Amino acid sequence: MSYLSSLFFLDADPGLLLLGSYNPWLVALSLLIAVFASGMALQVAGMVRLSDNHLYRQVALITGSLALGGGVWSMHFIGMLAFQLCARVDYSPASPCCRCCPACSPPGWRCSCWRAAASAACS
Repeated sequence: MSYLSSLFFLDADPGLLLLGSYNPWLVALSLLIAVFASGMALQVAGMVRLSDNHLYRQVALITGSLALGGGVWSMHFIGMLAFQLCARVDYSPASPCCRCCPACSPPGWRCSCWRAAASAACS
């Protein structure tokens, strides 16, 4: 038995497999939200680059990170809702809300690193 075939269940009982399907309208909504959020984040990143006011830059940076992180978070959450299993799946309201903060933090950190690198390169 090769290593690759040991990673998969080749002789699994088909009765144990779950069947699932996707709701195409929710998938389309998920894609639209992702496109809109990335466009909004790029627009705000351009405002950060062109701004001379430090406070305006920080507000734009926070807004852009919330737009990108919130868009990624909503795209994934709506994608999870679009997948329908033959079994009941519930999501508690607290769980997705707790996952929004980690989704919004990395874009802001990354944008501030890009801003610091661009400032150092221009000096």
